[in-house]
Amino acid sequence: MMGDNGGGAARYEELLKKALDEITILKAENLSLKQENASLRDTIAILKKNSGNSSKPPSSDIVKPPKENRKKENRGAKRAHAASTPTL
Repeated sequence: MMGDNGGGAARYEELLKKALDEITILKAENLSLKQENASLRDTIAILKKNSGNSSKPPSSDIVKPPKENRKKENRGAKRAHAASTPTL
């Protein structure tokens, strides 16, 4: 047993090869994910731009910004109001 390093060395070499193969796979996956992340960030940056925060014209906005909620009031005299006439 003491002099039997041949089996231990072979096992070590096998584990080392598996670890290096796994590292190679993970590096490739990491690179792919970094590229996808950069692409998605660019897409988000483009989608966030609108005429309010860039020099783009309003017609190029994908979604129009919401208009302010203002209560529409009818102009002119209101129904059933007391008429006012000038006094002479």
